[in-house]
Amino acid sequence: MSLEKESENKVAIIKELKDPANTHKYSFNSVITAIKSKLLKANIRLGYSSGFNSFVLNLFIDFYDIKSEPKYAYLHKIGNQNSYTYSEQLVDFIFDEIKKDPQNFVESLKK
Repeated sequence: MSLEKESENKVAIIKELKDPANTHKYSFNSVITAIKSKLLKANIRLGYSSGFNSFVLNLFIDFYDIKSEPKYAYLHKIGNQNSYTYSEQLVDFIFDEIKKDPQNFVESLKK
């Protein structure tokens, strides 16, 4: 395959680099903090006695396989260490899912 300057079919090669520090700015704990804040502002109570915590976030991440979805999670590899950061889109996605049924949200993830 090759590109010809004189061809009638025009092609543009676009490569856009995105900084994960801007696109995936949330750590695991800051996702929890952001969700708690959004729930408080919206006056939504989760039907789970412990509220939104690391257990609930882990259930959500596993249920939706979030770590394999680039728009939600970014894997940082430093030597043998792997860690993830998360996007604003994930915070919005979690919040929207909770709003649908806050009383049964955690139970539905467990099933």
